[in-house]
Amino acid sequence: MSVTSSAAVGALGIRWTMADIATFAQVKRPVVSNWRRRHQDFPQQVAVTSSGVPLFDAEQVVDWLVGTGRTDEQEARAELAAHCITEVANTVPGLDALDLATALITLGYQSGEQLAAPDDAWESHRAALVRLARDADPGDAMLAAEIAALPSAAAPLLPIVDEFVEAAWTHRQAIERILAARNRLGRSDLSEDAVAEPVARLMARLCGAVESANAKGDVTVADPVAGVGDLLNAVMAVLPEDASTYVIATEPAAGSVRILRRRLTVRADVAGVAVNAHGAAVGTADSIVCRMPFVPAEQADPAAVVGFVAELAAELDPGQVAVVLASADVFIDSLRRTPHTRRMEPLRRKLLASGAVEAVIALPGGALPFRPGYETAIVVLAPTANTDPALRRSLLLAEVSGRPLTDDVVETLVSEVTTWRRIELDHRMHSFHLARPTPLSVVTAIGATLRPRPLSDEATVARAAQRATTRIFELELALDGFAEAGSPPKIKTGVIVRDKELRPRRTVAEMVQIGLIKVLPAPPGLRVQPEHYTPDGSHPVIGAGEVTGTARPGSRRVTPATVGEHYSRARLTLPGDVIVTTTPKFGVLLDADGGSLVEAQVRVLRIADDRDRSLTPRVLAEILRASTAPGRAEGAVRATRRLEEWEIPLLTPDETARLDTILATLDARRAALDAERAALDDLGAVVAGGLADGTLTFPAPPRSIIRQLPKKGP
Repeated sequence: MSVTSSAAVGALGIRWTMADIATFAQVKRPVVSNWRRRHQDFPQQVAVTSSGVPLFDAEQVVDWLVGTGRTDEQEARAELAAHCITEVANTVPGLDALDLATALITLGYQSGEQLAAPDDAWESHRAALVRLARDADPGDAMLAAEIAALPSAAAPLLPIVDEFVEAAWTHRQAIERILAARNRLGRSDLSEDAVAEPVARLMARLCGAVESANAKGDVTVADPVAGVGDLLNAVMAVLPEDASTYVIATEPAAGSVRILRRRLTVRADVAGVAVNAHGAAVGTADSIVCRMPFVPAEQADPAAVVGFVAELAAELDPGQVAVVLASADVFIDSLRRTPHTRRMEPLRRKLLASGAVEAVIALPGGALPFRPGYETAIVVLAPTANTDPALRRSLLLAEVSGRPLTDDVVETLVSEVTTWRRIELDHRMHSFHLARPTPLSVVTAIGATLRPRPLSDEATVARAAQRATTRIFELELALDGFAEAGSPPKIKTGVIVRDKELRPRRTVAEMVQIGLIKVLPAPPGLRVQPEHYTPDGSHPVIGAGEVTGTARPGSRRVTPATVGEHYSRARLTLPGDVIVTTTPKFGVLLDADGGSLVEAQVRVLRIADDRDRSLTPRVLAEILRASTAPGRAEGAVRATRRLEEWEIPLLTPDETARLDTILATLDARRAALDAERAALDDLGAVVAGGLADGTLTFPAPPRSIIRQLPKKGP
């Protein structure tokens, strides 16, 4: 008997293309072709499309996948039933498969009855279902209307939903699988504000729900912008199994409210639910999670976002925690961009100065999968009882915008924020790796950015300085060994631990404003065509590849005539220009000789005031490399920080001069090593090439050596 068979599934006669099979089996399309060619027992095609594409019986294919161990039987049954739900929806005009399927699953959970009754006439069975729905939902809060409007054409859906619930093991897991397939079921609107799973899990762990549940045995969780409950579901997923959960939610969209109620109803671990369209109070909640709705930049009102978060913070009592996901433009970046944002900046400073903000975390792109270019940040609100006034003179800033949000990163962030939350702990004794304790006086300054500054407390400064000096000593010893073997003279940097206050810093935008440097973008869209390259060209071409190291500088060159004829908009560099790119990743290149043609996606930083001794081109380039500007995490479509927002530490003229001397020495050593490496490579290539083509050989060894060679044979 077929392991996946059911009367309902078999009656539909679903047929798949090889692309459909690949999607179901989660393999590449060519893999299915290999299965069909190499395995004689692979199901035969049962038809072809009008364009000649082979079609296969879906149930036979699933049986073959299960029988050959390529998929789990229970998983295959559930997935095939989900495909059948989609198939039925496609045959009934206007049917919302997700809405109806979740209503039927919830009705089955509340009534304890099977939905399908094949022996009954449709009308009498439909009337019985309507009675069950009215008993289960007398106020029509979540499913009665959907069951009453059930069309006769959707009758095949009932046994399929029964099969789907059985395959998914529980009604709760069945609804979660349906919601996971919301795009396939035609409800992409429910995906627009969906939060990526690692981000939702991080918010769930930061909101304090687990700690409240462990302490009291129960927890109240609220979401004032709930949607269909993705964040609430993430919180419940991390709670202890024996915890009683009470849910408070607000969602203005009536359709989402009904789905949310169904999602919560089928959870046995939810002890109470209060879902409202407007004004649900969060004052009694232990933990609040919230995702601010996306608004296009041209319509966004940053003041409204900050005002909402400030009102939420004002409602919290000590011990309550709220975690809000919002735009990075509002809670991370400097707001001195437009008059619109400047009007909002005092509101943000007031919120930060209130002491209610515990931490701000800059996230990688892709936190909202539907909008991968939308940069976001997490704001953690946790008022204290003021037993430790020093605690709220600082807050935690963390930036993970340049790295994937892996399990290790999530666990580290949770550990550091929850450690910071324990007011009895001496934070000076704790080592923070991803987060930085930062004084409120720094983040509330006019035009401040809420990105963590490195080395933001004395203990961290001391540890970092000790690690750096130790590593420098180790490297100097290693280089001494090279010197003793005949390398250039020893290198002594002479650096020591700096015992003063934190080094002042300026953003690139501030340095441009005071006239210290210039930022010169390449002409938009400028690309040098390959047919214009010539080995004897006097102008090197520098693009993102040369700056990031994926292409060798100088490997592409053009002549002055080519520049004048085809690239009159091109910008040529001057000696000492620093070329920077953030696409596809961060890179810095010092153009010592100048005369290079720069392509799009790079920008030129030029020291504008030669009399200023606080920067040299070599120092500027190395400081930018050492600033660990965040890159771009997987899933992001743009750089996490604008070049103008990068901060550059201000060195004294003496520090700049001595650093420039050290860097020049290192460059000379590096050039010598490169030359030696090139000579070694050339020597090996020439010798091996001569022997290979027969033009070279080795002279015969002296007779004395020949006599010493072992003889062959016995």
